[in-house]
Amino acid sequence: MRQLTVQEVRHSLEHASFAVLSHVNREGEPRSSGVLHRMSGGRMSVVVAKDSWKARHIAACGAVAVTVPVHRGGVRLCPPDVRADCSVVEITPAGHFGTYGIGSPPSKMRDRAASYARLPVRSTR
Repeated sequence: MRQLTVQEVRHSLEHASFAVLSHVNREGEPRSSGVLHRMSGGRMSVVVAKDSWKARHIAACGAVAVTVPVHRGGVRLCPPDVRADCSVVEITPAGHFGTYGIGSPPSKMRDRAASYARLPVRSTR
């Protein structure tokens, strides 16, 4: 079986525009929501409302989980009618990429071993 590379993961992230941002609040309750993002230079920029829980949590804690559904195409801009109410938050990946389906043909998606990969964010391969 072919090994997935970090470069392939980064390429997929750079060509996606939608992500799900997740964290646990102070009460231990899970939270997640969809965000528009852009990858550049190893960092993810996420568009969030200036007064949102996402902006407050990331500023206070910095720890989030990000899931990027890999697809083709998509909008890469914050819509002009809400741009004044948005801010851009940068997320630096740390730890590992957990991927499912990157580098796998659709016919192999039911095979977890063929579709799942866990790779360190900082890697030379």
